[in-house]
Order: sequence, then C-alpha cells, then structure tokens
Amino acid sequence: MSQKLPPAPRPRKHGLGTAPQVRRSSAPSSARKSTKTTGGNSNLLVVGLGLGGAGLLAVIVALIVLTRAAPTSSEGASLAAVDPVMNGKAGAGTSVAGMAVAVSSTPGDAIAVSDTIPGKTTIHGKTESNQSSHAVTASVVEPIDPAVDLWLSEFPAQASALRGKVQALGTGDLTAKLREPALRRELVRHEILRQFSPKELLVFLKSPSEQTFLKEFFSQTLWMEEFVGSGSFKSPVTGLLALAAIAEFDPEIRKPSLEQKIATSVALETAMSDQTPVNAVQIYRYYRDRNRQGKLHPGFVQLDIWEMRFAVAATVTFDELTWIGNRASFSPTEARSAAWQVHYLGDSPFGDSIQSAWYYMPWSERLNYTQKTVRVGGVCGSLSTTGALSAKADGIPATTMGEPGHCAFAVRPERGKWVDGNSVDGNHRTPHRNYFEANWADLFAGDAAWMHPNLREAQYLAWAAEVLPQEETNVRTQIYKQATLANPFHYGFQAKYFDLLQQQNAPIVVKSEAAQLAVTTFQRTPETSWLLIKRFCQGGTSSSDRVALQKIWLAGYEKPVENLVMQMPLDRIVEEMGKQRDQAAKPGLFGDVLQTTISNDKIFARFLDACQKMAAQDVSLKEGLLAGLAAAATSTASNSEDALKSLCRQGILLAEQTADKSAFYALSELGAKFIKPNYKTAHKPYSGVLLSEGGIPAISTTCRWDEPLEHAGILKESGGRFHTDQEANPALVVELGKQGNISGIAIVNVDGGNSARAVPFKVAVSIDGKNWQQVFKANKNEKVWQIDLTSRRPLAKYVRIEGDYPDGRKDFLHLNGVYVYGRPAQ
Repeated sequence: MSQKLPPAPRPRKHGLGTAPQVRRSSAPSSARKSTKTTGGNSNLLVVGLGLGGAGLLAVIVALIVLTRAAPTSSEGASLAAVDPVMNGKAGAGTSVAGMAVAVSSTPGDAIAVSDTIPGKTTIHGKTESNQSSHAVTASVVEPIDPAVDLWLSEFPAQASALRGKVQALGTGDLTAKLREPALRRELVRHEILRQFSPKELLVFLKSPSEQTFLKEFFSQTLWMEEFVGSGSFKSPVTGLLALAAIAEFDPEIRKPSLEQKIATSVALETAMSDQTPVNAVQIYRYYRDRNRQGKLHPGFVQLDIWEMRFAVAATVTFDELTWIGNRASFSPTEARSAAWQVHYLGDSPFGDSIQSAWYYMPWSERLNYTQKTVRVGGVCGSLSTTGALSAKADGIPATTMGEPGHCAFAVRPERGKWVDGNSVDGNHRTPHRNYFEANWADLFAGDAAWMHPNLREAQYLAWAAEVLPQEETNVRTQIYKQATLANPFHYGFQAKYFDLLQQQNAPIVVKSEAAQLAVTTFQRTPETSWLLIKRFCQGGTSSSDRVALQKIWLAGYEKPVENLVMQMPLDRIVEEMGKQRDQAAKPGLFGDVLQTTISNDKIFARFLDACQKMAAQDVSLKEGLLAGLAAAATSTASNSEDALKSLCRQGILLAEQTADKSAFYALSELGAKFIKPNYKTAHKPYSGVLLSEGGIPAISTTCRWDEPLEHAGILKESGGRFHTDQEANPALVVELGKQGNISGIAIVNVDGGNSARAVPFKVAVSIDGKNWQQVFKANKNEKVWQIDLTSRRPLAKYVRIEGDYPDGRKDFLHLNGVYVYGRPAQ
C-alpha cells in the first residue's frame, strides 16, 4: 500500500518581515514585468489581423523586437530597487550627481574622475548602465603572457628567479615596490602554483582549448587575484579544473564580467568540497541563468567574489538547487526563518527514526534531497541545511553551523552583519563555511578583512613573503608584520606573524606589542584576538609571560565595547587560560579576570560564570575563586552596581557550597545595600543564645526567584528569603554559628498563597553533616512552626529542613527565617 506524502508546509508569517513569497510560476519575474510593459502593444495585433498574412508577420516581428527590449527596462527597474542591506559598499565605480569615479583594481593608483552620462557608471574605461544586472569589475582581457608555459613546465626555476627579485627589494617598506604590474603578475601566479605541482594541471587539462584556458587564466592578473585572494580553499587544482570546465561550457567567463565572478565563486566553492567539475558547470548554469531571469535577489550582482562564495551552493545537485529555488523566495532578513519549511519530525510517517537509514528510504527513488526534507520532514540538520540552501538558492550569503548536539545556520543580510537561524546555543558555534577559523566571530572578522581598503596591498606583501625560503625567518617576519599593519583585520596574516614571532622566541616586549594590536583590532570579536594571543601561550613561553599576555587580552574588556559580538565560548577561553598557567599561578587567574572586568556591566557576569565553571571542575581552585571574588569586590567602582550585584550573588552561592563563612558574610555585607528586607519574623524564642547567628545556609538548588543577597537574613532577626527550584526533596541545610545543645527551633514561613508549598517537611539535626537525627515533621501549614526541644536538647552543628512529599510530587521550598536556640557546647 503506497504511503501518501505529507503536504508541503504553507508559507508562514514570522516576526522577521513578511511571509516568504512562494513561487507559483517558473516564469522569471523580469518576464512577468515585461509582459505588463508590452501590454499596450496589443493594438498592433488587432491591426495585424486585418492586414492579412504579410501584415500579421510584420506585427509579430515588431512584437518580438518590443518584447526583447522590455527586459532591459524591467531589469533596470528591478535593480533600481536593490535592497540596500545586500548592497554593501559601492562597486568598483559609483555614479554620483552625473560624475563617475573609476577605481583601479590596484590600490594606491590614481582615481580618475570624468564626466559621464547621468545614470551611467564608468568602470575601467568602459561605460556600463548602472541598472544592468551584469555589473563588471574590469573590461580589458590581458594578452597571453608567453612566460606562462615556463611557469607550468619549469615552476622551480621560475620560482627561484622570482625569489631573487623579491630579495633584491631589500627589507624596508615593500608596499610601493610591490605595485609594479609585472612583479604583481608573477607574485600572484606563484601564490597559486606553489600550493600544488603545476604538472598536475597538465595531466588533466590536455585538449587545445583547455591549454588555451590555462594560458589565458595565468596571464590575467586581476582574475588570478580574485581566485587566490578571495578566501581559503582546500584544493586549488579542483578549483582550476572546475573553472576550466565552466570556461568550456561558457566562453563568456574568459573575460571580466559578472559571469566570470559567478564562475570563479562556484569553482572556489567546488574546491572546498568533494564535488566534481561537471557539477560545478551545472551550479554555474543555475546562478547565471537565474540571474538573467531575475530570479535571484537583486543584491547578488553587487557581491564581490569573496562574499559571493557564501551565496552559491556547490555541494548540491542542479536539480536540488532548482527545486528549492523554485519553491519559495526569501529576503535577506526573512531567510533566517527558511528552516521552518521543513516539518520537525523525529520519526518518519512509517515510524523510522531520523537516525535510521530507512527514514527517507521509501522516497529515495522519487525525490531528491531537498524534496525529501521539505515534504517528509527531519530534525535540526535537515531544517538548517534547507534553511541555508534556500538562502543560497536566492543568492543570499549563508552557511550551516554546528552547535553542541545541534545544527543551526547563519545568514548575512548585509556586510558585517550575520544573524542566526534555528540556533539553541549562541556561545559555541562552528560555522561549516568560514574565512579562517570555525567560530562565530570569524564571520564578522572575515567581513572586516575583505572590506578593508588595503586588502590587496596586504595580500601582495604576504605573497612576497611566501616566495622566500622558510629559513629566512627574520625577513619573512618583517614582511608579514607589514602585511598585518596594512590590513590588521586579516586574521590569516596576523596568525602567520604571531607564529613566526613564536618560532623565533621573540622577547615578551615584541609579543606584547603584537598582542595589543590584536586586541585593539578585534576588540569587537574577543574570540578572534584570543585565538591569536593563544599562539604565544605555548611552547617555550614562560608562565609569567603567559600571564602577562592574558592580562593584555583581559584589559581589552575592562570597559564595555560597543557592538560587541557576545556569542563566544568564554568558559572555554578561561579554561584555556588556566591550562596555560603553572599550578602556582592558576588560583590567581580568577582575580585577574574578575578584577579586570568587574566594571564591564555587559560581560562581567559571563566572565564570572566561566570562572565558576572552571572552579567546579577542580575543588582545589575554589579558594582561589573566592579570593578573586573578594579582590574584585573591594576594587570595584561605585558605578558598577549590576556587575557588583552579579558578583555578590554568584559568590554567595559559591561560598555556601564551600562552607566559606568569611566569604559568605563579606559578600552578603557588600550586597546588603542593594536589598531592603521587610519581613514579619515574629516568633517565640527559646532558652539560650541564637546558635544559628553567624552560621551559613546552603540550599539544594537555586532558581530565578531566589535572591542570594538575602540568604544571610534568614538566620538573623531581620529575616530574609531563599527559593529552591522545583524538585522532589528541596532542602535547606544550616551550619550553625556555634555547635551546641538545641533548646528549640522557630521556622518562619513566607506570606501569600504559596505558603502551603513547604508542607509536609521534616527537620533533622547532625553533628557532622552526614549522620542525621529527625526531630520534627510538619504536616500542617503554619505562619511559624515552633519546635520545642527543651526536653531533648540534641547536640548539633547542622540543621536540615527537607521537603517530605508524597511520591511523584515536586515543589519549591522558600522560607523567611530559621532560628535555632540553645546553649553553646563547651
């Protein structure tokens, strides 16, 4: 019996804009618009029908001409309304008030300004309509360089000759010297070919047309720059094979054009995956044709190759991409909700688990991957993959990303801004597509690096350094320093510079200077600067130097940072700091962290939580944490109330867990100015003194209704409060201020409708906190439970109040006072 497929989910509205537009026709939007614009020509058809065959033929020809002309205007109208969130910065040339600015691809070259036709943009001497969907970055194809054959067949000799040229430049500032066009062409060519054996290409690309493509590609400096300078890739050979295959399919990519940008982006993404050049051709065809048909987001044509790579999908088939692209259209702000096209379904309609190979088996012969996920369902991986793919199908930058036990995705609605989709843990993210490192901060830092005006200058410096022998460490270090200073946002160049300094065991003064630059540059993305500084905190670096470097990083967050990327694994960073210190210096870490960040209200609580997690893994560090809390509390400024309250609350709970009375009362006294207790705690005292005074309470659990700042009050006449979480046996254990023979206990209940939660409960006493003797059980709700123990006078150091509920019941325990009277033991 056949199983009916679940219906595809309908477009849903959400809080991020209007509902996605479901495409109900495969006709391109531009074609639909052109139909409207030519609607007024229907009179020609009426006239033609009255003119016989010749007249009708003439009218048909006229209609064809008019219809072909229409898409130009409709495309112009479409691009005139380009959503600015995907435009980013202007393209290579921008028309302003009838003037056009032509920007050379070579940084530092003069900017030419010329009169031009309004509404047109001059780009490298070629006038293009700024309403065209085929924006270009250059217009001239460089002639084939005869030296390409030598570079492909005799790479070592050519590399050696280039090495001599670079060495002859000296060790001063190389920026200006590296602007010479012929030298640049050799440097970028070397940067590509050094990553593999050039003869590998000649093995695969044998036909005359493929050989011609190689010569053309390795002769065009700008194209090579975009290929090797638009982010990382795993296999440059695969990328070049894909590019060659696309060039065979569409010769248009051999000249500077939008088609060349799309082809290069697809080829580079193919080089990051296990896909074949054949698939790359199909994916290229998808984006080329969809753009021409007006089916991609109009901002797609504004993307540079480094960002277009995030907007093309090279790991799926043409059919999968086409199906999801035809299904729905999303704006960049809506795309983060694209995952919810998929039903969240752990078991298939046949009852098979998503973890089973049988989940999609019944539909494997009929549906492709995207069809199966949308029509059958899935869990986090299926949802997020579909979400990211839907964005890419519309030409919007996106990537899937891992989270602990979960898969999410991210979308970039504008340059420098990434938003998450289907996320559950914002602090531990590993984007599957990134610039340098698999972390959330990398997406922001990478955007900043490629948006930097000195990107090419810095890249050529780095490429020059890679021409030199590895043993010329000093010279390479100086060149990478120049690259870092030219574009400090480029994590890759900074990382290389840090590694070279560490390799040379540079003095701490030099390392500190580099660390300070990293913190200043990446202050908005702390994880990025930490990953750099961490490179110094290993190997032969002394523990004291590591501590000094850690303090430089912490100092960057002494005050709040505007637009700080809060999503970062601070718990892991603090743990790594601890591992980098020797055992004697570890306890001091907490003081360094908390004293430095106490005034930063936006992030201090996160640092404190990270310190607590580290101390929880090693009991020997808890005293160090308490000392750090005390030091931070005494050094805090009066205007940091939120940070101080957070410190006191967390510290009080920790002091209770470790039974540290001095820390408990110091922090309680410090936090007393933030509370105004007003509780009715009238009760009948018993003989002797108040043994509970000076003691310390400890609750079994805490929750959002708990107020640690008032815990000390429950042992004082003023009263206080505590609030456990909902559990089967919530409990409060009080370590008395003095061990003694108890004459009586008064327990003050809370006011209000929740007072009955406490009963039934039982009271027990103990000398060692391990062996307990029950002395009372409450079955009736009271305002105050008076427990007279005069006749028994048990000797005790601890008193425990514990919920004694029937099986299956869970509840909260919250009281306003616990007063234990008696005579102190001699």
